[in-house]
Formats: sequence, structure tokens, C-alpha cells
Amino acid sequence: MRMAPFALLALSGLTACAPGLGERLGSARAYADGKAAETEAFFREHDGPLTLSECRGWAHGRTLKLTQARLDAHLAEIQGTAAFSAFLPQVELTYGRSGTDSTLRTKVASLGLTMQMQDRWVTESALTISQPVFAPNAWLLWLAARRGAELQALTAARNEEMLDVQVATLFYQAAVAGRTVAAYEAQAEASAELLRQVGALAGEGMALRGEEARARAFHASDRYNARVARDNAFAAKANLLDLLNLHPLSGAAPALDGDSLLQVRALPWGVMGADGAWAPRSRAEALAAPLEEWLWTALVARKEMWAGDLAISLRKVEALAALAHFLPTLSLNGGVAYNGSDFLAPHNYLTGAVGGVMSVFDGLRSIADYQSARAREEAAYALREDAAATLMVSVWQAWVNWRQARDLKAVAAAAREAAEIDYAETRARYENDQETLSELLDKFSALEQARIDAIASEYADALAEYVFRDTVGLGWGDAVPASGNGPLLKDLEVPNE
Repeated sequence: MRMAPFALLALSGLTACAPGLGERLGSARAYADGKAAETEAFFREHDGPLTLSECRGWAHGRTLKLTQARLDAHLAEIQGTAAFSAFLPQVELTYGRSGTDSTLRTKVASLGLTMQMQDRWVTESALTISQPVFAPNAWLLWLAARRGAELQALTAARNEEMLDVQVATLFYQAAVAGRTVAAYEAQAEASAELLRQVGALAGEGMALRGEEARARAFHASDRYNARVARDNAFAAKANLLDLLNLHPLSGAAPALDGDSLLQVRALPWGVMGADGAWAPRSRAEALAAPLEEWLWTALVARKEMWAGDLAISLRKVEALAALAHFLPTLSLNGGVAYNGSDFLAPHNYLTGAVGGVMSVFDGLRSIADYQSARAREEAAYALREDAAATLMVSVWQAWVNWRQARDLKAVAAAAREAAEIDYAETRARYENDQETLSELLDKFSALEQARIDAIASEYADALAEYVFRDTVGLGWGDAVPASGNGPLLKDLEVPNE
């Protein structure tokens, strides 16, 4: 008891004092030093070029973006288990010992006598078991908790799929930015060579001062563009590292293997039939499939559609649970009891009871609960219809973007081929003193840019394929849609092209 004032004083100090500068500095140092050391240690073990599949795996294991969704799914599962406990027997053990300061007696006036009423000290204990027999409201609440857990699990799984798209997008941006740096650095080297040549000619009086100034301006512009490209590449990589829960400004991260983006072309394909059966397809068949098949596949396979069905089922259960308030609840009770009083015999005895509770009149609360549950059910239907319409638009847009990305890839490949031929011809003329160095360097810069554009369009096509796969519900290919037992069927073998 003497510690109570000190405990109250310490508690009041903790609640009254807000964190100050010292706490903020400590937290800042802990993050800056700890995250940097963690990142360096991480990349000492993973020192090879970063691939998309590796980044995806690290993102699922390290990112904080999924924390809330995973926590909600785990809590929903716990709530479902807790709701099921209403069907289990309830066991209660009680023990008590009571007494009085003196023995209590009663007077019998007619006889002039006093009689002892009870023992001065009495011990009582009991073991009681209660088993619900008919509890419709508890059953419906358990069913609602189960549907809620399934809904949260779907939400968490969908968040993981969206994380995959985010990883692929950031990886694409970082890979293209890294390739762009090489192009701008090549242009800066070319303009530096041109400036050196023009400066030498100007020193011999064979070039105008304006030409030299123009070459210097070109070189300064190329150097600036190369510096901006390096900054953009660093920022793109920092965004990727941040998603992986690593130090975003760390220089320990190795380069990216941009070609790992192209692994998307090896993933399995398939569509949903009219009966919901999974029909595997090769990649060539998938490219030739009409838009209508993909729209139907998305309606059947996308987790949002399954979540909409579960939401409607949940609202129906809630409406039934509101009506169940008018039904009785029956239970059986039994056990063994002990009473140590010498005035009772026997001291040990069995107990049993049948109990029931029924709400005869509960005001308008149950009716209002039912009406609100029906309103939420109708809203769930409307939300599912709205989600389906939005999904149709997103599938069409992703399908168009993928088609345009393939067309752009073909255009960029043709432009790269033309730039290679143009540069080869210009170099041949230059070696025969039929072309100027300035023109040759311009052709070289154009060739480098055409190569970067071709690579960027190749990566963009792969990213568009990732996005389209996600939009129609195929995801990364770890699992394929299924009918009957939920939106995913694990470990199904699907032939590739």
C-alpha cells in the first residue's frame, strides 16, 4: 500500500509529459543509424544485380504497406474463433468461505429455548457446466464472423496483388532511369569530343568563335542532362528501396537487372469458361483472345468480385441475426455442489436446470436493426454492381494499353534499326573524309537514344503485361483462378507457350 502514491505519481508524470526534443532526436538517430546499417548488411548478403522476382519476394516479406491488411485479417480470424466459443460448454468453478463473529441462534418463544441457526464458518463450492442447446443468434453471429474473416483474407490477398504491381512499376522506372543515364553520359562524351575538335580548329583559325561557343553550349547542356538523369535514376531507385523497407538513400544497393522484367512472358495464361471452369492458354493464344473473354475472366476471377459476394452474404446473415432476437435461447445447466454446513444433509449434491430466454418486447430496436441490415444488404448489391462496371472499364483500358505498348515496341525497334544503319553509313563516309565529326557524333547520340527508347519500350511492354494480368485476375502466376472453392486454387499446373 505504501507504493501506491509513488505509482500514481509516476503514472501522472508519464501521462502529463509529452515527448520532447530528446525523444525525437533519439528516434531520429535510431532510424538513421539502424536502417542504414540494416541496409548495408542486407546487401552484403544480396550483392548481385537486383531482379524483379527478388524485389517482389523481399517486398512481401519486408514492406510495411501490408501491415494493416494482415493485422485486420488476423484479428478477423481471432474474432471468428471467439464467436465459435458460444457453442462450447461453459465451465464455472466457484468457492467461498463465510463466517460470523459469533454463532447465530434463534429463540423459540413458546418453549423458552434458543436454537443454533447455522455453523459459525461455512464452506461452499460448486462446479457448474452450461451447454447452449438452441442459440440461433449465437450461430448467426459466428457465421457473420466467419464471413468477415473470409472477407478480410480476400482483402489482404488483393493488397498483396496490388503490391506486386507497385513493385513492378517502381522496378520498371528504376531500370529505365538507369539505362537513360548511360544514354545521356554517351551524349556528354560525344559533345566533349566535338568541343575538343572544334577548339583545336578554332586555335588554328579554321573554326569561328560562334561555332566553338555553340559546341560548348551543347556540351554544357549534355552534362546537365546527364546529371539530371543520374538524379532521376537515384530517386527511382530510392522509391523502390523505400517500398522494400530499406534505407532509401543508401548507396549500397547494387544495380538492377532490367531484363528480369521480361520474365512476365513465361507466366501461365488462361481464361474462364462460361461455366466458371479454368481453361489454360498459351501466351500466343492469350494475345489473340478477344476482349470479351478477358472481361468475363475478370468478372469471375478478380478478388473484388468475390469480396462483393461475401459482403452480400454477410449482410444477409446480419439481417437474419436481427430477426433472431425474437427467437428463444435454450440451455442446459448441471453440476456438482458442496456445502460444509452441518445443518444441511447431504453435503454433496448434484444440480440441474433447463433455462430459456425469449425477448417478448424489446421496443423498436430489433425492428430497426433488421431494417438497417436490409438497407446495408441492398447497398452491398449496388456496390457490387458498381465495382463490376468499374472493373469492365479498367480491363478495357489495360487491354488497350498493352496493345499500344506492343505497337510502340515495334516502332521503337524499327527506329533503332534505322539509327544503326544511319550511323554505320555516316561513319563510313566520315572515315572516307566525306562527313564531318559533328554529324558523326550527332548520329551516334541519335543511335544511343534509339537504343534506350527500344529498351524502354521493351520494358514498358512487359509492365503493361503485368498490369493487364493483374486487371483480369491472373496476377503473378503463383496461383490461378478456380471455381467452387474460392478465387484461388494453389499448385495447379498450367502449360506455357
